[in-house]
Amino acid sequence: MPGEPPDPLGAAPRGWVDLRPEQFGIWIKRAKEMVTQAERRRLVAADSGSDYDWTGIGPDEAIAPSRFATWVFHYEDRGERIKR
Repeated sequence: MPGEPPDPLGAAPRGWVDLRPEQFGIWIKRAKEMVTQAERRRLVAADSGSDYDWTGIGPDEAIAPSRFATWVFHYEDRGERIKR
């Protein structure tokens, strides 16, 4: 609301990405989980068809912000965002 002091902790749940230094640990934890998932995926050849849903980032891939966001929507929010 105009005139009220900003509340970054209140804004984050509404969709804002909190990139303050004290929040970096959360993003590091997410990145580690993505790498763990990529390693598990690499070891399970049966789940490698074109219909396999993989949204993470492998350990040798460049970091892609859009893939990070997709991973968060899928694994933390238990949903997906699609264009309609």
